[in-house]
Amino acid sequence: MTAKKTMIVAVSSLVLFAAGPALANTGSCAPLDEAAAKAAFDKWAAAVPGHNPDMVLDFYAPGHSFKPHDKAEALTDRTAIRDYWNAFVDKTPKVTLGEAKTEMDCNKFVKSGVKTWNLGGEELATNFTMEFENKNGTWLITSHEITPVAN
Repeated sequence: MTAKKTMIVAVSSLVLFAAGPALANTGSCAPLDEAAAKAAFDKWAAAVPGHNPDMVLDFYAPGHSFKPHDKAEALTDRTAIRDYWNAFVDKTPKVTLGEAKTEMDCNKFVKSGVKTWNLGGEELATNFTMEFENKNGTWLITSHEITPVAN
């Protein structure tokens, strides 16, 4: 083999060796179907009207981002997110899922669509995107964005 061919083979092998861990499936995928994704969403939705922001936060992964419908920027500090939910749960919110779709992948799924909030008699329709990831057997929200539905 010539020096040029040897160098190409060596570099190609090094690239494949370095990329191996990124390309390999290093673990098994958690069981996931539409029913399991809906159940994860429904558990979160059931916690929202409970007047307990910590119960709501339990559904979010550490380091998650949350963009509420009434804020210009996403919240990433857990204390700020807790403060937001603390004020929000006082309105006795109830969320109803409208038209939505779920995109599933290994150990994660994205649920997006429309959800309607009942805030003590006032209704607010919002678009949403929620990214869930399986963390040690528990489905947690890693990103959550809510925007008002345009009239």
